[in-house]
Amino acid sequence: AEAGHVEPGEMRLNDQGQLVVTGHSNGNFPAGRSRAAAVPDGLQLEDFQIETDVLSWEPTGAFRNVMLMGRVRQIGFGTMDAYMALYHTGDRRLEIWRVTDEMSFVNLGNSPSFEAPTKGFRFIFTGRGNELTAQVESLDGEVLVSTTATDD
Repeated sequence: AEAGHVEPGEMRLNDQGQLVVTGHSNGNFPAGRSRAAAVPDGLQLEDFQIETDVLSWEPTGAFRNVMLMGRVRQIGFGTMDAYMALYHTGDRRLEIWRVTDEMSFVNLGNSPSFEAPTKGFRFIFTGRGNELTAQVESLDGEVLVSTTATDD
């Protein structure tokens, strides 16, 4: 594929009612590697819990991150506000960030360094009031790492 070319991705529900997201880029796309988003129109939730199962994972080689976002508002270039949970493969840690106007990032919390399992993992981001929690579990439900932050 030529530089900057992105193959179409897919978002669908499987037979178990799970959202399956696939996508691919050749890594030379200016906005980075594959991504997908589902934002229900007009829905504003203060408390949230977002989970995703990462079934195939190759943490070595190219720089890879996995991110979940909650309380997303004002979606648009340079206007988006949100909270972000990030598994940062460079530092091998879980991080929680407050994002303002898509350009300002404030780190609210970090986990100790850990290595996500290559056989897959569950990534969970929860917000209850001003308490935010990011957690990585094995696909069997064993908690591997967790970090919590408070944003006043």
